[in-house]
Amino acid sequence: MIQVVTSTVTGIGRIEISYSLMQHETTSSQLAILLPGFRYSTDAPVFHFSTSLLLERHVDVLEINYEYYREQYDEIEDIGEIVRQDVATIVDHVLSQHTYEQFYLIGKSLGTIAMVTELKRSIFQDAFAIWLTPLIQRDDVRETIVSSETPRLVVIGDRDHCYTESRYKEISDVPLLTSVLLPDVNHSLEREHDTLGSLAVLTQVIDAINQFLPDNVTDGD
Repeated sequence: MIQVVTSTVTGIGRIEISYSLMQHETTSSQLAILLPGFRYSTDAPVFHFSTSLLLERHVDVLEINYEYYREQYDEIEDIGEIVRQDVATIVDHVLSQHTYEQFYLIGKSLGTIAMVTELKRSIFQDAFAIWLTPLIQRDDVRETIVSSETPRLVVIGDRDHCYTESRYKEISDVPLLTSVLLPDVNHSLEREHDTLGSLAVLTQVIDAINQFLPDNVTDGD
């Protein structure tokens, strides 16, 4: 049985940021932190099914539901810095109340900026990092993916506006890093004007995540 606690934390500009913590009835030692994109929320397909997969594996899930497209953020110039600080605030808040031993960070697009900062924390030094459509045009994101010592999975399409062949090759050549390049797939992890093709891509992404996750013994069994 899953218990869902939804609450808010005050972020930058004293704007409330919503989060949902999904916990198993029998205590889990594992937590996945989901960091969505600018308009790609945790309700979107890849995150929805990633959450289902993680819960099946007895991993608790923390969904951080920032909404930086709202009018309250119109005057803010550097959304990248805001997402770093807001994510850190929520993670600190949740981890002050709950204890976990194993972590998974799953970020998409804007969320990958926050991953750069979070992976510098000692508590996440052994975290599994899943980079979905990462902003590899940014030096900080690319350098973190390349130089991080955590297990890494990178998923991106060759029709993604963030994709460049040279930067992807630099990433895919890194030893012990798993990379998936999806042909004819855009930044939304879809094939334009191809519904069935997009569903096939979704299956491929979730399968890649499933294969990447470690085969831990299920807690509480």
